Amino acid sequence: MFYGKNNSKGEFDMTFQQLRYVIKIVETGSISAAAKEMFVSQPSLSKAVMDLEYELGTTIFIREKKGIRLTSSGRKFVAYARQVIDQMGVIENEFKESEEEKKAYSVASQHYNFVVKAFSEVIKKFGGESYEFYLKEMTTSGILEDVSSGQSELGILYLSKYNSDVMKKSIKEAGLEFHHMFRAEPHICVNKNNPLASKEKVTLEDIKEFPRISYEQNVEDSYFFYEELYSSMNSKKSVKVTDKATLVYLLEALDAYTISTKNLSSSLENIGAVTIPLECSEYMDLGYVKMAGRPVSEMGQFLLDSAMESYHDINGQS
Repeated sequence: MFYGKNNSKGEFDMTFQQLRYVIKIVETGSISAAAKEMFVSQPSLSKAVMDLEYELGTTIFIREKKGIRLTSSGRKFVAYARQVIDQMGVIENEFKESEEEKKAYSVASQHYNFVVKAFSEVIKKFGGESYEFYLKEMTTSGILEDVSSGQSELGILYLSKYNSDVMKKSIKEAGLEFHHMFRAEPHICVNKNNPLASKEKVTLEDIKEFPRISYEQNVEDSYFFYEELYSSMNSKKSVKVTDKATLVYLLEALDAYTISTKNLSSSLENIGAVTIPLECSEYMDLGYVKMAGRPVSEMGQFLLDSAMESYHDINGQS
């Protein structure tokens, strides 16, 4: 058990460098990699982190054979540490006239076109002359980890009748909260020459003989974390991909389908892909996760508003 220590004045001896060490370890995934990037010896970095844990009276990292992982307290600490370092950066930029402030922002998301469009609007509005923005299209578990560790402010994903209970539990355990944005009706996406393309609606029975394309998830993740609906449904022909470009190519090359929202990316529109309503009892509640109890930043709120506007514009909704 850890017990916090302080100096003779009853104050902690925490330093900004210790905060930077912890953040770098999270970003690189290991103490050795962080030490290399920060040009410090691994023993020195390890000691600095252990001293910090001792001062705080808590455990930030759990050391395992495969590397390190954040504890629940560690995730909270990293989020606050990032705030402190970011604020220090603001102060430094404010008083260094020769150095322009560089805008930075990060959001994690499943593969949604309306998020990409909204993200571009954020860059146009807030980027200025110097910026470093990140749009991370990730696995579902990757999104939760990215937001809970403070690397991204928001994570865009969906809940359904099938995954809702498990996802809500995982979101809460990660120290996050889910906020509903809108409900999307399930569609299948196929190329214009697919035999299903002429149908007004399709059923699960209609699609069972066709190849199914879905995004690959982490090996240890259950079907509840998959990005597409009916992930546990047995498919005779299944193809896993990791990016949109591959999915687009395979939809055109094969008589394949993927389950998604009605929204099409420009790359899918370019090949004449179409979306067809899927007759089923499922739904997709699109929303975002963020740190529990923390307000959304101005940039984050602008992104969410733009995402809503983009989705409704594409779907012809008011």
